[in-house]
Amino acid sequence: VKAAKEVTKATLSGAVVILGELHDAAVVLVSQVADSSADLTRYKYGDEAGDAADNVAEVTKGGVQTGLNVLTLGVKPLIATVAAHGTVDVMSTEEEKIENRKARRLQDLQNADSAVQMATTIAINNVQQTYNV
Repeated sequence: VKAAKEVTKATLSGAVVILGELHDAAVVLVSQVADSSADLTRYKYGDEAGDAADNVAEVTKGGVQTGLNVLTLGVKPLIATVAAHGTVDVMSTEEEKIENRKARRLQDLQNADSAVQMATTIAINNVQQTYNV
């Protein structure tokens, strides 16, 4: 059972990495197509049309990157986090769940200001002591 848990955890982690890489590859592909289209337009229709196509290519690349950023900041990590954490929790014992959740909270605090980290840690410890969690 423990080996199955480890395989499932590794599979989920790998799937999240692959999803991220596919999004990055899509940005590269769109950027290359936009630049190539601008180059072709310049070759076929001249510098003025080429300059306009370059501007359109930059707007296109910016739009794709913005879309990816919105996805990265919003839906994708939410789904990945919920799916991964939920699956890990379902396959874990109660003690493992407690440790997993504690590790996640600590990981979430890594980017926070040190004062926020300290206040959060104190609050968590107080809640755990009060409610025997």
